Amino acid sequence: MNQWLGAGLILVLSPTIGALLVPPGSSMSRLPQRHGAIDWSQWEWILEILQGLLIVGLAKLIFPYNSEWDMIALMGGVAGRFWRQRGAKARASGILMMFAGYLLHNPTSGLLVLVFGGIGSMLFRENRQVTFVWLMLMPLITVLREPRSGILILLTAGLAGVLYGMEQRRSPTQGKATAQLFRADALSDTLNPAIAGELATTLAQLQQQGFPVPIGWVIYPGDDPESLAPVIPPLDRQLWTVQFSFAAGRRSPIDRSSGIVKSDLVGLRSIWAAIVQGFESHAGERVAAIVQPQIKSLYSGHVYCQAPTLKADVPSPVSQQVLALVDRLNAELNTLETLEWRYDGEQIWILSVQ
Repeated sequence: MNQWLGAGLILVLSPTIGALLVPPGSSMSRLPQRHGAIDWSQWEWILEILQGLLIVGLAKLIFPYNSEWDMIALMGGVAGRFWRQRGAKARASGILMMFAGYLLHNPTSGLLVLVFGGIGSMLFRENRQVTFVWLMLMPLITVLREPRSGILILLTAGLAGVLYGMEQRRSPTQGKATAQLFRADALSDTLNPAIAGELATTLAQLQQQGFPVPIGWVIYPGDDPESLAPVIPPLDRQLWTVQFSFAAGRRSPIDRSSGIVKSDLVGLRSIWAAIVQGFESHAGERVAAIVQPQIKSLYSGHVYCQAPTLKADVPSPVSQQVLALVDRLNAELNTLETLEWRYDGEQIWILSVQ
């Protein structure tokens, strides 16, 4: 193909792909939508990946031996994205598109970015810091692996700089495509008690040992609301609870009337408001928030693990299940003092422990 024709195609098609694959309803906030409307936010990250792959694939098809055009094509895609969203508050700035395109551009370098970027995302929890780390890695790895490709290095660094500048101009309350890569810690993960606190760490340990602990996610001061967005659908009417977990030396009150637990929460906004309120109430302390679906309650209560007794108004079959659960807890983790439990009509659930 004629080089001038190929360059023209890239300069026209790349911005077009960058603009056309942005769903028109991809506005940032996950607010309830009209009944029957498509929730494009659930598909946006897939569309971004497709954008990056299509754009770089096009450049490789036209200029198979000139990798600089991969970055030029991605710049065109970002330009198309910026033009389409210039008056909107859309979440996706094109960073995930660049990651996908860079991986196709050079799979080895792309895998190195994924590895070291994953390490960086564990060290830094604030989304802007994580974004900086990932964007910085691409020109850095390009320098290390292709030190003689000066133009390619400049193009990669320029594209990363432009995307970072676009992210800096966004409101901190707006989500980011990169945030979808870094979900909140889950109770199924191995947690650090110095950061997640004793309650979250103990619940995670019990869940991983097979005890009936509801699924849950752990949020830390400075986290972004979008870290919870993937697990709380916009139209979800599920009730949620938020309880707070303190580092060693500060016990989490197990009494739910103490205000340390927020219940009957619906939607991401109310959940996040409860988290912020709790963090503000315990400013200066090492505290994390545990977000869990609220368990329906037919019977509930507290029981002292070292001398388990239950109230008389609890049916005998339920009492037997609770006492059997306490026996298991004492056998596996005999340091527990108090268990808060709830019966939903089918099984006993562990809500909190001390």
